[in-house]
Amino acid sequence: MKQEPATWGESHQHENEKSRHAGLRNANQLWLLPMLCLCSCASLSPMQLARDVGAAGWFQADGSLRWRALDRHASCDRLGANIPDDEGNVVIVVPGVKGDGDEIASLLATVSTAKPSAVFLFRWVPWDERDRVAQDFAVGVSRLLECAPWIDGHLLVVAHSAGGLVVGYGATRLDIPNRVRNGPALYALTVAAPLAGVNVRPSLPNGEARERFMLDFATDITSYPVAPAAMSIVHLRTRFPSDVVMKPVGTHSPNDVNVGIPGARQVDLPGNLTHCGALQFVAGRIADGTWLEWFTEDEAGGAASSSLQRR
Repeated sequence: MKQEPATWGESHQHENEKSRHAGLRNANQLWLLPMLCLCSCASLSPMQLARDVGAAGWFQADGSLRWRALDRHASCDRLGANIPDDEGNVVIVVPGVKGDGDEIASLLATVSTAKPSAVFLFRWVPWDERDRVAQDFAVGVSRLLECAPWIDGHLLVVAHSAGGLVVGYGATRLDIPNRVRNGPALYALTVAAPLAGVNVRPSLPNGEARERFMLDFATDITSYPVAPAAMSIVHLRTRFPSDVVMKPVGTHSPNDVNVGIPGARQVDLPGNLTHCGALQFVAGRIADGTWLEWFTEDEAGGAASSSLQRR
């Protein structure tokens, strides 16, 4: 299939490219977005405002390894034309709370050496409401599976840090099309994700979302919704002190092995990996094709592995 230029968000491409160079996706300047929210009409969500400046939404990597904005309302024919039917893998990257910085650029460069069919990025902002972010993620993934059915079984989601929470709350909302093949429709790796939250403050009852995702992130998370059976998930765990994000708060551990998406496997990464170093380690495994081993068997060298019970 002939690959055509990206058309998701074509009308906003130049504006988003300008915003990208202006650095608004960078954590040092994203603090401006909450101020914009306060100054705007109440009907606009932080996610909508962030899209206007290229700091949120769906993007696709072009041949120059630059992110181009996509329009989720584009027709299936136009979207499918962006993904060659060549049996290659399609990778979706979900960054952490600070957005896509140098670690995501490095990941893209490494993963691209494996010549994937396409690489997508889901940008999100922590000032939006948790369930809205989760829904936007799920809609985008579901749309890819609907419009490019040949990627079934070749779709890999890589979620770093708090991006793992986006996948945790978004997976249950996926609308996976009817399938004729066996095995997973898509795979997901959460990398160095503090899935248990980073504080001892209790979550709201019945799994309700707080006003801002960052407030949910700063709680004691004890469970996640069940993901579709056609989605295979592995949580790749890092540990303190190498990863400072996993520093315990009292008796609370952000990487509590008992917390994760039901049915997911928990695998310990090498203990010397830092928070960003873990992502680069995983990028190398994607590039050399050995990432699938995490889904099939325990690895040599005694890496700890367990599965969470599907409830």
